[in-house]
Amino acid sequence: LYIEGNIDQNQKWNPAFQEASLNKYVELTRKGAAYARENGADKLLVIWPETAMPFFFERAEKYARKVIRAAEETDAPLIFGAPGIAYKKGLPDEAVYNRAFLISPRGRVEGWYDKVHLVPFGEYLPRWLNFKFLDALLQGVGVYQEGESAEPLRYDSLALGMLICYEGVFPELARERVAAGANALVDISNDGWFRRSPAARQHLYLAAPRCIEQNRWLFRGTNNGFSATINNRGEVVTLGRQFEDGWLLSGGKLLKKRSVFYYIEPWEPFVAAFLLIIAASVRARSRKEEI
Repeated sequence: LYIEGNIDQNQKWNPAFQEASLNKYVELTRKGAAYARENGADKLLVIWPETAMPFFFERAEKYARKVIRAAEETDAPLIFGAPGIAYKKGLPDEAVYNRAFLISPRGRVEGWYDKVHLVPFGEYLPRWLNFKFLDALLQGVGVYQEGESAEPLRYDSLALGMLICYEGVFPELARERVAAGANALVDISNDGWFRRSPAARQHLYLAAPRCIEQNRWLFRGTNNGFSATINNRGEVVTLGRQFEDGWLLSGGKLLKKRSVFYYIEPWEPFVAAFLLIIAASVRARSRKEEI
C-alpha cells in the first residue's frame, strides 16, 4: 500500500507544516488500509516515501508516537523516510543520514537503512570544494553522511532491500542487497523536485532493469508520483498518478532465487575486456591479410 502525501516542496521543510504533513500521511494510511482490508488484503505493507517525515524521528517524541500508532492501528508494517541522526567516529557533531525506518504492527522499530550513495551538491559536498571562502555560497549543502550497510529491513517473511531515490539506478547497489538476503527491493523517493518535467517518469523506468537483473520485484513509493510496482520481468504492473493525494494498492511477490546476471555481473568488465581483445586481434589479422 503506497501512500502519496503530495506535499509541496516549498512547505515540506517548514516547521509550521510538520504536524500537518504527518497528519495527512496518517489519515491517508488509515483510509487506504481500510480500503485494502475491505478488498481482501490479508497481509499489508505500508510504504511512505523518502523524507515523508520532515523531522528527526528519534527526537520528535510527540510526532514519533503518531507514526508508531499508524502502524499499530492498521496492523501492518510501515516503511517511511525521515532524516536520521547518530554519532559517527571522526565527526565532532552528530551525523545526519537520509534514513528509511521500518515499524512493525506491534509498534517496534525493527530497523533502519541509511542511504549509501548520496547525490553530490545536494546531499553531500565533494571534499575538493571544502574551502572556507565558499561557506556562504554553499550553506546548507551536503548535510548528509553516507550509510554503511546494505542489510535488508526484516519483519516476518519480509527481507526488504532498501534503495533511496537515485540508488535504484545503480545495478551494483541492487546486487548488494540481494547478496545480503533481500527477497524484494523497495525504492522510496521524493520526485517533487522534478515538478512536471519528464524526469519523474524517466526515474521510474531507469529503476526497472534492476528487477530483471536481480529477479526481484520492486516496490517504489514516492511523494507525488510515480509510485509503482515492477515485477521481476521489468514490467510495471501497478502505476500511480502524479500530483494527487491518496493511496495505491498493489500486490507483489517475495522471491529467493537469484538470477544468472547476479552471478556474472562481477565478471562483466573482464569478459568485456577479453572480447575487446579478441575483436581487436581479429580486426588486425584481417587487415594484415588484406595488405
